[in-house]
Amino acid sequence: ALQCYTCYEPTDSEKCMKIQNCTKNETMCKTTLYSILGAVTVTRMCASTCIPSNVDGIGMTRPVSCCYTDLCNTDGADSLR
Repeated sequence: ALQCYTCYEPTDSEKCMKIQNCTKNETMCKTTLYSILGAVTVTRMCASTCIPSNVDGIGMTRPVSCCYTDLCNTDGADSLR
């Protein structure tokens, strides 16, 4: 089974290191970035569907990234730069 780093509550990127075994329907790891007053936190989890997104002009959208290999969802603040 796929393994993804998992934290369901927005967490500092480097602290979100719990490893979860995904179910067979969950074929990807999903990372969502939350930027609040310049502090960036992430949620990470196994996912059966994942639609990548980027920040819009107002910064309202939460950037979502998706990946398909074990423990690939380590991306976080770096992808915002």
